[in-house]
Amino acid sequence: MSMDPEDFKFIDETRKVALFQRKKLTLQDDPYLSGTTKDPYYRAYAEDEKGNEFFVIWDIKKDYDASKQDEGDACDWDNPSEIWKV
Repeated sequence: MSMDPEDFKFIDETRKVALFQRKKLTLQDDPYLSGTTKDPYYRAYAEDEKGNEFFVIWDIKKDYDASKQDEGDACDWDNPSEIWKV
């Protein structure tokens, strides 16, 4: 089930813990490249404090060039495009 990520906000400097819908989400892994060649995106697995599981998804910026830029510039990491409850 996709949920509106509008109120997603990282609350620590490591960008591992975020608030979302008044819940604390902890990323369980670093965002990794996923999707297809034609529709790539980054995603990370996350859990809330009750053990509910989520995927956090970030769209890749249209002007991102992997051959010239660092992977840290690939997405607007503060603004995921989707959050899915698993």
